[in-house]
Amino acid sequence: MSCFSNILTLVANSRTASADDGLILLNPTKPMKLTRLRLLQSAPLLLLPHATQAADEAMPFGAAFPELESLTTGEWWKRTAQTAVDAKPKKGKGKGGQPSASTKKTRKTTFECWPRFAKVADGDKAQFPGWPITISQDTNDGRQVAGWLPELIIEGAENPVVQVIEEATGDILYTVRVRGHRFQPRVYAQGKHTIKVNPGEPTSQEDKGLEPNAKKAAGTLVMKI
Repeated sequence: MSCFSNILTLVANSRTASADDGLILLNPTKPMKLTRLRLLQSAPLLLLPHATQAADEAMPFGAAFPELESLTTGEWWKRTAQTAVDAKPKKGKGKGGQPSASTKKTRKTTFECWPRFAKVADGDKAQFPGWPITISQDTNDGRQVAGWLPELIIEGAENPVVQVIEEATGDILYTVRVRGHRFQPRVYAQGKHTIKVNPGEPTSQEDKGLEPNAKKAAGTLVMKI
């Protein structure tokens, strides 16, 4: 009821409505009976006396509501269409874009950073200094490699899925699809690990108790599917 009381107070203190306020008076000579429904229906017009005139003014939302105008584009309703041909770079306006492109075959992603209005025809030299940057899927892992398990030679399957599990914690370190039939798993801590090939499939194979070593000293492990 406090909200309703506040509206009643606002209406009581407001000036008398007239045709200039954008209100429709059904019978100006007869006082209107104030009910909750009628009050709620007319409250927006009482609070915004010029709401019906706003659309006809120079500013679409009305001069009384400048905060509703866009602060990023200015008077957007007065702007004309601008094409890429006549667009002129403005000093300090925008720094460019950073598109990226991934290649599934090589599992590498290239990130680019172009200045605004750069000449794409000039190639990579038109980008900001130090760009583009290319990273591989393994580099994007971010974890410190502590050692390597034996290189897997997987027979009977091409491009199988390999899963590496740390036995001490039961954590799945990663699951990756191998390109071809050879893959040497990296791990991030000492201790025993489990390797699963095609986990969850009827042809799944696994080998437990594998411990990391230096990459060249880890040897090989043949797994048949």
